Amino acid sequence: MAGDLIEAGYRVVRVLTATDALKACGKCRPELVVAQLAIPCQKAWQLAPKLVMLDCDTRVVSYGAEVAVHDYAMADFLGIEELIEYRGDLFRLSTRIRQVLVSESPVQTESKYRRVA
Repeated sequence: MAGDLIEAGYRVVRVLTATDALKACGKCRPELVVAQLAIPCQKAWQLAPKLVMLDCDTRVVSYGAEVAVHDYAMADFLGIEELIEYRGDLFRLSTRIRQVLVSESPVQTESKYRRVA
């Protein structure tokens, strides 16, 4: 997935924990955060309100092999743009994330690379 994003012109910053994600977002100010639903120590949807405090324009997409009904409800409530259930099919996941990226807001950055954490 990272290779697909790099090929599409995005700068990819990979992190392992929610705390590291918040630190990276504070430094990089990404346009989009792609988070695995089951990150260590907390659910990815718990990042959304914290990201809003850093930058309300950051888009959040989350994914999981299997997604529970309550996760869809929480993601909707917290403004997560997309919650993708990919059922272990990484090609499907990558394709869906690229579709989300194509539908990005009309505001373009001046940087050569768009940022994804």
